[in-house]
Amino acid sequence: MNAKPATPAKATTIDEYLAATHPAQRAVLETLRRAIHAAAPGAEEYLGYGLAGFKHGGRPLVYFGAWKEHCALYAASPKTQAAFAAELKHFEVSKGTIRFTVEKPVPLALVKKLVRARVAGLQGEQLVRRRAAERPVRLRPRARDEGGSGLGLSISRAIARSHGGDVRCVDPVGGHGATFELFLPFVNAGTGEGREDDHSSGASHDA
Repeated sequence: MNAKPATPAKATTIDEYLAATHPAQRAVLETLRRAIHAAAPGAEEYLGYGLAGFKHGGRPLVYFGAWKEHCALYAASPKTQAAFAAELKHFEVSKGTIRFTVEKPVPLALVKKLVRARVAGLQGEQLVRRRAAERPVRLRPRARDEGGSGLGLSISRAIARSHGGDVRCVDPVGGHGATFELFLPFVNAGTGEGREDDHSSGASHDA
């Protein structure tokens, strides 16, 4: 079995990659190419690892390659491939690799199911990454009695001051937690005018 794809290293597109394959392999791989695009509309073609590759959302989706004695489909995810183990039992498979021949290609219906599963997996990974990016990060564990970083007071004070008020921290009652007072300008309901020396104190909050 050859250790290298049966295509020139100088190929820069999938068209060039396929042009260098045996005509019988080329026909099978062109059909495989169309099935991949049908299952993943908008997939981006590229060459990676010396193979014909496809990306979805900028992430590797699947690859295929032509070798001297066989062709191969690379699921780029052993976990996804494992989910179709029963349907792939008549093919030679290894971690992330499905080998097939021109005489016995992988059924197109199965190819489409595998590719759609990969798309769903990539979308799930993207959602996890997005949520992780939006989640506040604590650099180290913090005990309850260590207190916070003080950002809540800074943000609250900035909002209050933008409306002409203020937030102040007063002595805690009983020596526990903290008490905050919110001051806002007094506005005459009839005239809509306020005075700087008239402030109403909002409800105190103990933290």
